[in-house]
Amino acid sequence: MSYGEFVNVQCTISGGDLPVNITWTLNGKPFEDYLEILTTKRGKRINELTIEAVSAKHAGNYSCIAENRAGRANHTAELKVNG
Repeated sequence: MSYGEFVNVQCTISGGDLPVNITWTLNGKPFEDYLEILTTKRGKRINELTIEAVSAKHAGNYSCIAENRAGRANHTAELKVNG
C-alpha cells in the first residue's frame, strides 16, 4: 500500500458453530486508539477492518481471530506501507 491510501480487509468465518467472536490484532497486540483503525461487525460471521489513510504506523502483521465454544482459529496477513 502507498501512504494515504484507503485499506479495507474482510474476515469471513465460513464454518463453525455460532456464536463466534471475531477480534483483530496488530503484531499480536490490540490496537491503540492513535492508530485510527476501525473494525465493524457485518453479520454473525463477517468483520471488517478499515484504515481511512494508511501511514507507516499501520505497517505490520494483522491477525483476524475467531473464537467459539469449540476453539479458536486465526489468519495473519502483513501490511507493507510504501513512502
